[in-house]
Amino acid sequence: MAFSVQDLQNLDNAIKTGRRRVKYADKEVEYRSMAEMMEARSFIQGELEKSGQLSSSSRTSNTSFASFGRD
Repeated sequence: MAFSVQDLQNLDNAIKTGRRRVKYADKEVEYRSMAEMMEARSFIQGELEKSGQLSSSSRTSNTSFASFGRD
């Protein structure tokens, strides 16, 4: 399956809003977890970089997660 920059943006938007269901062209995918979504995001980003649609220096977003603990 060939991915588009729009597919990556759709996945990013779902991650940002906490939705697990994402549409890609004429398909819809429901992810089981945030970890699965992040893995898919990494894969799609890599495919876009390989195809030249996205350069590694112009990534669409930087996603980070905070970790909290008790002192």
